[in-house]
Formats: sequence, structure tokens, C-alpha cells
Amino acid sequence: MPKEIFSISDYSKDLAAQFDLELNSPLRPEDLAWKSNKKVWWKCTSIFKGEIQDDHVWETTPDSRVQKRTIDSGEFTSCPYCIGMHPSKAYNLKTEFPRLAEEWHPSMNG
Repeated sequence: MPKEIFSISDYSKDLAAQFDLELNSPLRPEDLAWKSNKKVWWKCTSIFKGEIQDDHVWETTPDSRVQKRTIDSGEFTSCPYCIGMHPSKAYNLKTEFPRLAEEWHPSMNG
């Protein structure tokens, strides 16, 4: 009889590896259902611009990560930093468009 899948760890080792143990402590991926709507912290494990980015951390539910799996690859929703939805140390206006960043006015643009 196959093992029933309840926790994030049971569902996917890749997804469990992105579960931020430090920020979610004492909660662990074994403690949370993969369909849970509880917001938890995730840490990107992808290589971005040649290295793992320590500032690629975001909060969302396990359910949203699982439900939005891409049909073609079967991968879980991407890190919002890697796909350009949020700026990071490696991906921001200054690193991507340095000439435009020079025109940025800090007090007028916040």
C-alpha cells in the first residue's frame, strides 16, 4: 500500500528544501500539510547569476506553491526574485540598467 502524502516533506523533497527552517522555526516541513493555506517563509535554492542568492526569501502558502506548478516542467512556482518580480542584490535597477539608475532621484522617488 503506497504511503499517504500529507506533509510538504512527503509531497516533494525539492519543495521541502526551500522551506526556510530558521524563519519558520519551530515549524518544520514535516509539520505542515502540502495543501496548507498558512503563510510560511521560503528560501530560493536556485542558482541565479552564478550563485545562490541569500536575499531570495519570500512568504507564501504551500498551497499556492503547489497549485501554480508549471504544466510544462512540473516545477513549483518560481522564486519571485529570480523571475524579476522583486528587486534583489543581484537583480535591480542599478545592476540591470545602470545608466537609468543614475537618473533616479532618491527623495523624489522614495
